[in-house]
Amino acid sequence: MELIIENGVLVKCNSNENDDTVVVIPENVSAIANNAFWMNKTIEEVIIPAGVLKIGAEAFRWCENLKKVTFSEGLLEISELAFYGCKKIKTIQLPKSLKRINRMAFGYTGIKNILVPETIEYIAGDAFYMLIHPLYTNETWEIFSAKTDRGFNINDCVCLKKGVLEKYTPNDMFNEEEEIYIPHGVKGIGNTAFDKAIIKQNFYRWKAKKIFLPESINQIGKLTFNKCKDIIICARVGSYAEKYAKDRGLIFEAVDY
Repeated sequence: MELIIENGVLVKCNSNENDDTVVVIPENVSAIANNAFWMNKTIEEVIIPAGVLKIGAEAFRWCENLKKVTFSEGLLEISELAFYGCKKIKTIQLPKSLKRINRMAFGYTGIKNILVPETIEYIAGDAFYMLIHPLYTNETWEIFSAKTDRGFNINDCVCLKKGVLEKYTPNDMFNEEEEIYIPHGVKGIGNTAFDKAIIKQNFYRWKAKKIFLPESINQIGKLTFNKCKDIIICARVGSYAEKYAKDRGLIFEAVDY
């Protein structure tokens, strides 16, 4: 795999199907240029170091096999359409240094849920276009909505209270949802967080099969999953979530999440 760097800017990646699927951006790179990895079908993981301040427009657009992106503290801006169409990306952690997420930056990705850091100064209303579930924030709706545009809706947002999820609402009550992904950075889940999510009444029903819990979780209410005993807790081995599941007789599945 050949990375072409000019004056600290990664301008192009040349690769073929026999190259390594993991790309580690060099430390001397300060920006990733527009279209640098556009439609690259080889890469599956990219690691972006602290020196990178900006990711250019369409930099990773239509990288159809890209599954994992690791951001480092230092990144300030993600440009429009940067990861558009990367449908295999299911989860990301945004650095606290990030200030701007521009138009369609993560449009049509496979991201399930994401926690937006409070340090964000601007986030385009369609930055996560076609995201199935709401964005999470530790800010009030009034503060968070002031940073967005394009008619961002309160129903597209989950406001945590001191990092704790107190209410989860499924996107479509007419479909059974197979998986829930709680974003990295959420610290706890309240007793009644999923009460509304497992309603079965008349012509609709909703039932989660798996819930993916990040390592940041360090508290879960004793009654949280009392109404959904068949749920599968998916988390890292040795995590608080694993201990919680086993202590309460819930099914546990080890995953790298």
